[in-house]
Amino acid sequence: RNALRQNIYLVELNIGCNKLYDNGASYLAQGLRENISLRKLNLEHNYITANGALKLCNALKVNHTLNELVLHGNVIGNVGCNYVSEALRVNTTLLALDLGDNDIDLNAVNSLSSALKINNTLEALNLAGNNADTYNLLHYYLAASLRKTAASNP
Repeated sequence: RNALRQNIYLVELNIGCNKLYDNGASYLAQGLRENISLRKLNLEHNYITANGALKLCNALKVNHTLNELVLHGNVIGNVGCNYVSEALRVNTTLLALDLGDNDIDLNAVNSLSSALKINNTLEALNLAGNNADTYNLLHYYLAASLRKTAASNP
């Protein structure tokens, strides 16, 4: 965690498939809170649950450099997705987010879609591999949000 806090040169960190669990996510989140250089963080397939997602999302609320976060293949579920939604409401730098294969279903869609209506920086969102209905419903919400945005910005 100190290395991530103090490093001003590292722009991309891929530590996917390393069995970090929530404890590792918590350590990374502590470093991410103060890091000023990291642009891309890949944490795919690390057994991160909603508890780890909470730590990471709290860091996202104060981090001003991260552009891409990959949480693909973890187990954050609906609760973790709600934490992501809260972070998206205030984060202004994240451009790409991968939440594929995270056991997210329709219960988290409303929170995520509401956050996406507020967030005007996220450009790419991957939800593949979650509940198919979630993907279809979110597509509907996103299309509606994009229509509203396009209508207000001629």
